[in-house]
Amino acid sequence: MNISEREMMDHPLMRQVQADIVEARRLADMKRMEDAQEAARIRAEQGVFLRKQFHDAVDEYEEQRRVLHQILGRVWIASQEYSRVTGSPPPDFPENTFNEINTPTLRPAANHWSSGFSTARAAVMGWFASTGKRWE
Repeated sequence: MNISEREMMDHPLMRQVQADIVEARRLADMKRMEDAQEAARIRAEQGVFLRKQFHDAVDEYEEQRRVLHQILGRVWIASQEYSRVTGSPPPDFPENTFNEINTPTLRPAANHWSSGFSTARAAVMGWFASTGKRWE
């Protein structure tokens, strides 16, 4: 018995095989789509988590930068008081090195103006401009 390709394709079992293949492809496509959606959801969650980690680290840096700048102000004011009282700067105060200390913000203001000076040098200049009233 020789059957033609057409007869074979028209056989109910062959139609079932074709339907099963179509269904398997449809299910595989749905699974790929669901997996892609799940991967996108996980990336979004990771993005939110990593963004929070970044902002927390920046917050910590900004706080430490603020504290360091305050300490630098105390060092500067103490050195100036020492100079005023003794007539000479503290012997172990490296003023040139001090003036090079730079602790820039990671959150520049919208109209951020950069003076080209380190943060310590800019604060020293501000201190002199305010006649020793402000350390900013």
